[in-house]
Amino acid sequence: MKNIFLMAIMIAMYFGGFSKLIFFPYTKKTIQKITFIKEPIDKIMSFGMPVFELGVPTLFLILGENIYLYGLTIIYYFVFIAMNLTSMYDDVDCCCYGKFMKSKLGLGGVIHYLYFLCMDVFAIYCCFFNGKLVYIEMHENIWIQYGIALLVCVCGLMYRRVLELVVKVR
Repeated sequence: MKNIFLMAIMIAMYFGGFSKLIFFPYTKKTIQKITFIKEPIDKIMSFGMPVFELGVPTLFLILGENIYLYGLTIIYYFVFIAMNLTSMYDDVDCCCYGKFMKSKLGLGGVIHYLYFLCMDVFAIYCCFFNGKLVYIEMHENIWIQYGIALLVCVCGLMYRRVLELVVKVR
């Protein structure tokens, strides 16, 4: 797999899934506070989000680049964009990465998920539309490719945090 955008998405999803599992009581409590999600669905989401975030990248590793998996990630990002937009004026912590990254639902989350939605679109373009101009292929060294993917992923996390610290908006 040489698609650095997909690697960045997979790193973020694995990190999010594992951190939600590590801090599961915090994740469950945080999801219950979100007004966007009602009573029976919050319990399903608190279990389903980590499973989804660990399952989809694993399926990408097993099945390769698949348009259906890309479709699932696009839906996932749109749901979280909607959740952040509807919670913009609520004072609710975000459990996206457990307790590893302190953040709130709101505009920072919208920017964060828009960033990863763009990564998803770039990955689709590279895979299915022969996007050689956007395709970052350093050379065959897998560690350089993973390093660049990790940097792309960290940039997505930092955009959110910087926006929340500097602008102080939700």
